[in-house]
Amino acid sequence: MAGTVRVRRHEAPVLLGPGEHVAGTRHYALASGKAPSEADNDQEIPVNPTDRTTRPAWRVPNLLAGRRPVSRRRFLEMVAAAGAGAMVAPFAASRMGAQEAAAAEPLPAGYVPSFPEGVASGDPRSSTAVIWTRLAPPTGGETLPVLWEVAEDPGFGVIAAGGTASAAGSAAHSVKLVVDDLAANRWYWYRFAVGDTTSPTGRLRTAPDPGSSPDRLRFAYASCQQRTRSTYVAHAAIAREPDLAFFMHQGDYIYAHDTASLTVPTYRDRWKLYTGNPLLQELRAALPLVMVWDDGEFYNGVDRFSPPDRLAAAKQVFFENMPLFGTTDDPTRTYRSLPWGRLVDFLLLDTRSYRDPEVPQTDTRLPGGAERLRADRTHLGPQQLEWLRSELIASEAAWRVLGSSVNMAAWRFEDLDEPWPREPGTVQNAGVYATGDAWDDYVVERRDLLQFLADRGIVDNLVCSAHTHLFIGAELQPDYDDPTSPTVAYDFTSASLTADPDVVEALMEFSGRSREEAITLLRNLETQSAGVNPHQKYLNLIEQGYVTVDVTEAEAVVEFKAIDTYDPHAESWVAARFIVRRGSDALVAQRFSEPGQAPPYEPEMPPSTTTTSTTTTTASTVPDTTSTTVADTTSTTTSTIPDTSTTTIGETTTTSTAPDTTTTTVGETTTTSTAPDTTTTTTAAPPSTVDGQVGAAPPTTAGAGNQPPPLPGEALVIASSAPSAAVVSAMVNRGMHQRRTPGAPPATPVRASPRFAG
Repeated sequence: MAGTVRVRRHEAPVLLGPGEHVAGTRHYALASGKAPSEADNDQEIPVNPTDRTTRPAWRVPNLLAGRRPVSRRRFLEMVAAAGAGAMVAPFAASRMGAQEAAAAEPLPAGYVPSFPEGVASGDPRSSTAVIWTRLAPPTGGETLPVLWEVAEDPGFGVIAAGGTASAAGSAAHSVKLVVDDLAANRWYWYRFAVGDTTSPTGRLRTAPDPGSSPDRLRFAYASCQQRTRSTYVAHAAIAREPDLAFFMHQGDYIYAHDTASLTVPTYRDRWKLYTGNPLLQELRAALPLVMVWDDGEFYNGVDRFSPPDRLAAAKQVFFENMPLFGTTDDPTRTYRSLPWGRLVDFLLLDTRSYRDPEVPQTDTRLPGGAERLRADRTHLGPQQLEWLRSELIASEAAWRVLGSSVNMAAWRFEDLDEPWPREPGTVQNAGVYATGDAWDDYVVERRDLLQFLADRGIVDNLVCSAHTHLFIGAELQPDYDDPTSPTVAYDFTSASLTADPDVVEALMEFSGRSREEAITLLRNLETQSAGVNPHQKYLNLIEQGYVTVDVTEAEAVVEFKAIDTYDPHAESWVAARFIVRRGSDALVAQRFSEPGQAPPYEPEMPPSTTTTSTTTTTASTVPDTTSTTVADTTSTTTSTIPDTSTTTIGETTTTSTAPDTTTTTVGETTTTSTAPDTTTTTTAAPPSTVDGQVGAAPPTTAGAGNQPPPLPGEALVIASSAPSAAVVSAMVNRGMHQRRTPGAPPATPVRASPRFAG
């Protein structure tokens, strides 16, 4: 029955298993799932015992709970006084004296402690964070004592939290705990120790207080880190990114073996293959992790009808390896909210556990393909969908960011409900879709969710998605074939962290083309895709990489960072930049064709801050860029930009002086270009070229008639019967997702030269 509890600093409710602990005070979630402010401390708050997010947490020793930070010497004395001398005596005998050291119980005979998978932290909240490690198991599988410390400085001179925990064999000797009573909106350092062996040091961060208004948040996200001959160099690049608060991984953290990963031991073996990578460990130590899962953590095609025993094994091992917790009545629930003050509400989705099976057939004219248009198909499941709607309604943040493991924006090779307005009897959103296993498999549920945003007037929504192994930037409308349908959100899809396999090489192998021909074809197809999908403002079929997001109250700046994953010394570079301004219904999109082209960009800050802000008029001389101006803005941009392509979308005017460019006019727009050696086009949907590559400025009118010039001797028309559609379909469903036969050894290198940075 409902009642009240006395609240002390809300943090995420958790369910604990072997080796998992909560350090600090008891805490409760509000029945609404929202975090109380500081004013709510020690207040009587109603609790709904049937609410999934409401429960008390276990309490385990945080020796500094309710105390101020202490020196490390004092902390070790407190640990010894608490009866944990066995953990710290060898580690601190010189400070604690010989008597405590002599009283220490020895570790298992012959056991040498080590931390083979490093450390990790995750799910930052205003006064808590989760920390994790795993110990090398002793031969006999004994439970091991572990000392943990959280410090205010990297030298661990001032300890803010700490205590003792256990690493049990039932949890593969992992240790995971929630550290409580931390100060909001700051960095800490943490580590573990067994005997005289200390783990690597990691960093954790707390979020701002729920009622605060932080000026800025910068984070990164990506997915798909297959073990191939391409390296984890993107992970090193993310760790080097300045001012990141955390890294959000969108799933496919591992690639389970479709036929061999069946039990807890076999899933554990797969995880060890991945988490043993040193570059991955460095990233986990450097930045907190915010995690959702995809199908790689289970097997290809996982859904709500999958074998229960296999699902249970995969989920158990996932939680053994990830710094996050489930909830009271569902220890495997991963959909959750993470507030960042009043700036951003993160709503993290589970797109695997509750979904109907994917639809392999992509043509909706065929019986199998028509399944994706059924109104009763669900991606999120009714309970998660209701949770999401409630969170969206309740959110008072400037921005809402949805973390989706798969891309939300529609992607088709052929639009079958043209022309507009639809003729009687035309099936809404019919088409030949690029691939299954995405939101395109659940057309009606997606439409209803986006219409819900439109009807409720919930704007300023970003979707961070992944899975496709491609960079995609798109606007989201309830009906993407209706030109009057409102834009209610923006979907930014990250490419893969590693090449699995290299898309260019996959196309070369499939089609027999040379490398140059394959690249030209792919760039050509990028432009054609925008013709069929006018909401799709950017598509990159070639590069791998990750995404950074820089959010202020005024705008969000999203950058696609490409990197050559075959070069162990590679640096990332900005392949595209998107600017979303509060209240806007269109994207500002910039495309850069090679490293070094993108000028630095500082997001617009509130007037009260001292950070450099943008002005309404900008004049710049920037080499090698692509610039776009979007509707409903008052700014005028004048640029002198060599080697660029300029696209204007909406009722705006952009003036460029740019040699070696093609200037495009779209819609009710005037674009003037003074450019030697160029062609100026003022048609509805022209092709455009950057450095000889087709596809820099996408057309914005749907239809197969808006095609760029074909390659010599080949008709490049995106239609179900066209050769190019077969090539793309094979590339998407076979080439990019060659992981459908996981467990195979990496392919033999086709070349030794660096990847083409197209």
